[in-house]
Amino acid sequence: MKKPFLLITALIFLASTVIFLNVCKNSKAATENTGDTLNESQSLVDSAHQMINKGNIKSAIECLEKAISLDDKNPQAYASLGNAYLQKGNPKEAINYCKKAISLDDKNPQAYASLGNAYFQKGNPAEAINYFEKAISLDDKNPQAYTSLGNAYFQKGNPEEAINYLEKAISLDDKNPQAYASLGNAYFQKGNPAEAINYLEKAISLDDKNSYVYLELGNIYLQKGNPKEAINYFEKAISLDDKNSQAYTSLGNVYLQESNPEEAINYFEKAISLDGNNAYAYFGLGMVYAFRNDTVSKSKKAEILKKLEKLNPELARQFREIKP
Repeated sequence: MKKPFLLITALIFLASTVIFLNVCKNSKAATENTGDTLNESQSLVDSAHQMINKGNIKSAIECLEKAISLDDKNPQAYASLGNAYLQKGNPKEAINYCKKAISLDDKNPQAYASLGNAYFQKGNPAEAINYFEKAISLDDKNPQAYTSLGNAYFQKGNPEEAINYLEKAISLDDKNPQAYASLGNAYFQKGNPAEAINYLEKAISLDDKNSYVYLELGNIYLQKGNPKEAINYFEKAISLDDKNSQAYTSLGNVYLQESNPEEAINYFEKAISLDGNNAYAYFGLGMVYAFRNDTVSKSKKAEILKKLEKLNPELARQFREIKP
């Protein structure tokens, strides 16, 4: 999501990648000493952590698989492999490897936290909460675990509990932009936009490169009836991430609200071009055509309804009920 900052950063990343790949390729096929083999396995796990942090997921997975081939009883290797698959957007594989890690070491808080994140990614906040709470029971000083637990309660529709855990996360690490952003979202869900704005702006003060924080601020200002301010934040979100389909959808909603249908169409179509499964962009586009009676618009409405029925039946039902 974030773009490269400086040429030197890219060069350092490239050098690290080369070093990491060489470690993988040059690992000995066999060692005479079992201790050396175990050390080599752990060394690969440590290197993989660095590459996951840098976004080089494919190479990290390859080296973690190598680490497991050297020591198939290494719980950290399985937990890290689960986290790598989570970063890749594959929660099913992440769950398999995290559970394997726990079967080898049921006192590993990171394995439980990663397992919770996998269930969160799958849209199962109740199961995620169970694993985050287990992670915290093993390490109650981990601010990220409290942040994740707060996010799970937010996803479950319980902003009060979300706020409790996110405030705990901040008490442990008051420089955590993710916790402030999530706290802002929770207050917005609770119906307190003023407090939401305060925390989202705090998140930006700590990390001004997160496009989704600007997106949330734009949505709040749109709800508050300030379309001009909303547009500023949505455009800022796009300037940071021009592949952010949600930001284009939100801009389309602003222009739809401001009775500028042609501009709304442009942004909704851009959102759909970036994410063909963006049901809200289809719904917004359908709203434009719903109030037109020409032949082309009628055809568009039929196409959009068919798409919504596949993507989001509830939005499809709402779309059918629109009366021009």
